[in-house]
Amino acid sequence: MRSAQDLWEPSSYVLSKTALLLIDYKKAHIDRIEDPKKRDRVVISTKKLLETARENNIAIVHCLMDTITFHRNPGYKSILVTEGILPLLREKLGVEYLGISGITTSGPVLSNAMHATDLDFVVTVVEEATWDPNE
Repeated sequence: MRSAQDLWEPSSYVLSKTALLLIDYKKAHIDRIEDPKKRDRVVISTKKLLETARENNIAIVHCLMDTITFHRNPGYKSILVTEGILPLLREKLGVEYLGISGITTSGPVLSNAMHATDLDFVVTVVEEATWDPNE
């Protein structure tokens, strides 16, 4: 039997109940990373994260401000208020665990992580695949 503390360790996530939220990954945002080492770190880490998610059949949800994948309306601080995303995650996919990463993250990643925790998801922010212009 797992302890309550173990539930918060990513290694104890049930893969079939896990989803990856990638927030604001688009070329315009990646191009804002001026330091080539930081840009390479984020790009390579995100590629590895996506490969691992695909190899393990983990749901991948791309969340973008201004495209049609899942559109976070201006003013909202969390993609999780977008119509249809919670039923997708909870009912259709049975998600209990979320990995979250993103670009330009001072708001979106933090807001989504906090909101997801409030909604009783177990959340991990994937630091290596995350970048903030205020770093």
